[in-house]
Amino acid sequence: MSFSVGQRVSIDGSVATVRFFGPLKRDQADGVSASGNEWVGVEWDDPSRGRHEGTFQGDRYFTCEYAQHPHTAASFVKPGKVSGGRDLLSALVDKYAMQGEDVEGDLTVVDAKTSRTKPMQFVGQDKAREYFSHYENLEELLLDNCSISTASLPCQQPAAGDASNGLTHPSTLGNVSVLVLDDNLLCDWREVFRIAKSMPNLRSLSLNRNRFKAIDESSEGHVSCPSVEMLSLNGTHIKWTEVCRVSGHFPSLRELHLKLNRLGETVTQQKGPHVEGHLGGLRCLDLDDNLISSWDFFDRLQLQHMDSLEALQLNHNRLGEAGASQSSCLGTTPGVQAVFGRISVLSLEDNCIKDWSSLGEVCAAFSSLRVLRLQHNPIIEDAKQGGLRLARQLLIAMLPQLRSLNGGEVDSRERTSAERYFLSLAVQGHPAVKQLDPQERGGVNEKRLREIHGEVLVVSSASGQPQTIAQTLISVTLEAGASSIIHKPPITKKLPSTLLVRDLKTLCARLFGLPVAQQKLVFYDGRPPVAVDLSDDMRDLAYYGMGFAPDAGGATEDDRHTSDSSGEGAGGSVGARIKSKQNQTVVRVEDVTESQHSGDEGGKE
Repeated sequence: MSFSVGQRVSIDGSVATVRFFGPLKRDQADGVSASGNEWVGVEWDDPSRGRHEGTFQGDRYFTCEYAQHPHTAASFVKPGKVSGGRDLLSALVDKYAMQGEDVEGDLTVVDAKTSRTKPMQFVGQDKAREYFSHYENLEELLLDNCSISTASLPCQQPAAGDASNGLTHPSTLGNVSVLVLDDNLLCDWREVFRIAKSMPNLRSLSLNRNRFKAIDESSEGHVSCPSVEMLSLNGTHIKWTEVCRVSGHFPSLRELHLKLNRLGETVTQQKGPHVEGHLGGLRCLDLDDNLISSWDFFDRLQLQHMDSLEALQLNHNRLGEAGASQSSCLGTTPGVQAVFGRISVLSLEDNCIKDWSSLGEVCAAFSSLRVLRLQHNPIIEDAKQGGLRLARQLLIAMLPQLRSLNGGEVDSRERTSAERYFLSLAVQGHPAVKQLDPQERGGVNEKRLREIHGEVLVVSSASGQPQTIAQTLISVTLEAGASSIIHKPPITKKLPSTLLVRDLKTLCARLFGLPVAQQKLVFYDGRPPVAVDLSDDMRDLAYYGMGFAPDAGGATEDDRHTSDSSGEGAGGSVGARIKSKQNQTVVRVEDVTESQHSGDEGGKE
């Protein structure tokens, strides 16, 4: 048996790449016949599996290419222990044919309590077997971890009684749209192209954790696989130059996954037609886990040629590690910045963004974002800087098109509250806002939000310094509105804008004796919507926009009458009516059970 350098092999269930095949100098010196004493030098996928780095008795036979710790990644193995894999046809027959005695065994299940084995019946087994034995029915092929190294032979005719059922005919797999070949022994791109060509409707091709030789364009004519739109090459250790060459064989490529390929360490400036001509139609690029530590990586990647890109995944990288001063997404070339500005989906989970300035630059560069994920960055996790709660409100205010943040929907009410809160922090000179929306960039977000919401009531001190907490409290007058407490006089309190609705209810219960369970709070500030139900006990007062003046300089008398009439006439709904009254907020505390009784009586009428 012969082996070639770069070939993928399996040894006792472990996968490796052939780096050397031939006799060792020790055997030659001892006069041992070379033909009978060949060794296979391999680099293990699991570097702990080996014993050395390609050397034996002081002589180097090969160098490990993939391993981060090459000193234990290599071994010499006798050829008889090495398996070179099999073709896709045999793997497909083994998994889907379900013929013969191999599938006739009894099905059993072990009882977890008694540990006894019980028989189990597969209802519809014959029907399922019949369906899967006709390969033209298959739309998805899941052939991961099947030791596949080559394609089937399209001209080969099945022998009589062969379970392949005519599989080798090119039209047999015409309905397959999804093919998963992860964790196999593929190493030659020509075999991949042959497989793809045998499936004319193939849309999604996954080749994760296979490792390929450099593509040889000269050995055969250019092979095109025009139907493939999604290609996954996670953990293949592919170089960017190879990505560009391979993508030329998939002209309809829209989605490309390249996780765990260490591209941040290997990408150099690329020139020539490969990037420019082959990735222009790409819409989604996944670069998770690639050791990317600076934004100029995208200059080297020549992202400017991917002018159709809409979604970019950069989770589990090192962006922000160098700090804003050394690595800025606004410091990239104009072409790359133009692509950033068109991207609508960005994921930056588990990076190293640790200051508001860096986060502000992300918002400025990716100004069209509709979906953003940022969990597990230092600036988000740091409670001293406000943490996730503060970051969420500021990011919503900074990104006017944002619809989803960290998996949570951004609705119109949350946006309004976040934008007003941003303005209140801006006029206080809050350091987070100063860094997110610096005056050097024109304070564009503050200007934009002032045009929408007008001026806020909370202002900076005459010195321009941020005010103390005591100076920025909201004056709230609590009025008893429920029949059981109507005799009690109003009470005015100064409350922080960060007070939770839950805690406001607790305060009202203590002051008026009305149990929290009977309270319902509704916010009104003189502008549409007339009333907003404070239904979320875990939101604070700032979330609902308290502390802001109406656009027209305050609610009119008609507005206040409208508020009162709408509050009393909506089926007698009971709640706390919150109205702007100059620089204070009025809360009328009512009993929700009275609303229920009123509704019941209305139903009888």
